[in-house]
Amino acid sequence: MVDNKLAASQTDIGESSNLAQLCLSYSYNFKDQKYEDAVNILACVAQISIDSSKRRFCIDVEDEIKRIKRLVDIKSNGYPLFWLNIRRGFNKNLINSKIKCPMNILYGYGLPKLQTKTQTIPFADFFVPHKAPADKRMAKKVEEFIQKYSIKLGEYYATEDDSYSEYLLLRNDYDELIDDIRRISLSKNSVGLVSWLINRAFMVTPHINSKCDCISTKLNKNKSLLLKVLYDVNPKIFLSCFR
Repeated sequence: MVDNKLAASQTDIGESSNLAQLCLSYSYNFKDQKYEDAVNILACVAQISIDSSKRRFCIDVEDEIKRIKRLVDIKSNGYPLFWLNIRRGFNKNLINSKIKCPMNILYGYGLPKLQTKTQTIPFADFFVPHKAPADKRMAKKVEEFIQKYSIKLGEYYATEDDSYSEYLLLRNDYDELIDDIRRISLSKNSVGLVSWLINRAFMVTPHINSKCDCISTKLNKNKSLLLKVLYDVNPKIFLSCFR
């Protein structure tokens, strides 16, 4: 219950902060006090979201965010140009080029690439390969589960109006993903399964790396998700794959 509340609070904090920035952008362009009022209200909403895991408030954060969205009429006003950096794959047709705001100026600046003299440590230096499982059907099943969840994740973040209820469904799907993988991979040889999956995702060992062109896997596109899933399934086994 507490975990779900903390996760929901993170979503509410991000949603209220983004909406506040949008209202602030409107305030530079439209002479209506409601936009500045919305910014002030959302600052309180974000603070309530931060504290909601420790105490209760007589306000429904989700409803308040929805109310302000209706109040500021995002559909008619559109989004400022910098929103293309806020949401990955955001629909450019929703951008209102007439909106002028300081964040658009920052968006126009090209961020310099990070320069470092320190070389990146190769993955192979801290990866511990274990003997691959003789039957790789279970590992392929894990790949399939992760790929399906990744598609749902992509669809969720592609929406222009994220909602709390959709987030809870996504969270529920993730919990089911973990349960499904635990059911099929809890065995003495599961360390080999975990090691093999990591190896396929990051192409670590020379044997796997030499076959990168012919290996049929999409784990390389879901590396972060894979690592989180494997750790959540069994932290001890996951950590045994690293020095």
